Order: sequence, then C-alpha cells, then structure tokens
Amino acid sequence: MNEAEKKKIINRFSRIEGQIRAIRNNLENNQIKDCQDFIIQLKAVRGALRKAGDQFIINYIQKCQNLPSKKRDREISKVLKILDNS
Repeated sequence: MNEAEKKKIINRFSRIEGQIRAIRNNLENNQIKDCQDFIIQLKAVRGALRKAGDQFIINYIQKCQNLPSKKRDREISKVLKILDNS
C-alpha cells in the first residue's frame, strides 16, 4: 500500500474514532434526545467502518496482483475465506 492510500485509510479511521467518541459522550451524558437520530449516527459509523475496511481490502488485493500467480491466488483465497466467514 502506498503512503497516500495508507493516509486516506488512517484519516477515515480518525473520523470514525471522532464519530464514536461523540456517540459515546452523548450516551454517557444522557444527551440523546431523538432515538432516530442516534440510530442514524450508529448506521453512519457502521457504513464508514465498512468503507474503510473495503478500501484496505482493495489495496491489499491490488498489492497481491504483483505476486507470482500461485502465491497471488493463495493470498486472495485467504482473504476471500476470511470475508466469507464474517
């Protein structure tokens, strides 16, 4: 993974971390006024986390493309197996 892609993913995780911190603070301080808004915030975090994970997986698979074919196939197969079990 090149540094620019790595930085993008790290930035995504930093934003997610901030969202989670805000959600936790609202919950701890009994500041949840609207249940629907709270659920929307939770869904936004879940979506952002999924996108960050997807981007990491895409970068990993792209990196695997440069491997010799047998090793590439093995590595991609491992990733697919992990994803299938989740």
